[in-house]
Amino acid sequence: MKKIIGTCILGISLILSLLMLINITKADIWTLTLTINSGTNSCEFGTSLNLWSQAWSLSFPLIFSGYFTGTSSTFSCTSNDGQNVSISIQISSDLTNATSQTISSGSVFLQTTANQVTAGACFTGAGTVSRTPISGAQTILSKINNPGQVCTVSASGIQLKVVTATAQAVGLYTGTLVFSVYY
Repeated sequence: MKKIIGTCILGISLILSLLMLINITKADIWTLTLTINSGTNSCEFGTSLNLWSQAWSLSFPLIFSGYFTGTSSTFSCTSNDGQNVSISIQISSDLTNATSQTISSGSVFLQTTANQVTAGACFTGAGTVSRTPISGAQTILSKINNPGQVCTVSASGIQLKVVTATAQAVGLYTGTLVFSVYY
């Protein structure tokens, strides 16, 4: 019985298809709607940074440096919806120790390699950054000026440097880094 019903439905469908073909002329306009579901944009970046310790010096400033590691040592953003994406970094205040001694936020620097497109095709917006202070927001990576292009942009070798004053007071200095991710 199921086979007979299936055969009848198939026969009716073929007849309707033939009738539709007979009625189509060159003046008929067809509209095609295509939807691509992309999910969300995503970014990954290092979550750990160790600037190590150094012996105190009365004679010269100390330079502390380290690379971001953690979840990923390469910072990357994927634009699944074709919109611009970027990551920037900024230190929100001076570094301070337990006795309220400070290292100026202007003494905290960023160094990166040039952005690379690692998947898809798009334009990047950040080049190599060499010893740029992050007392103001500094872009680490970005995908810009090409809406509609789906791609992944990455930057590796993200290094932070802190340059102390000569005879900087000893202590554990802390501060806050702010990462801003824009989709």
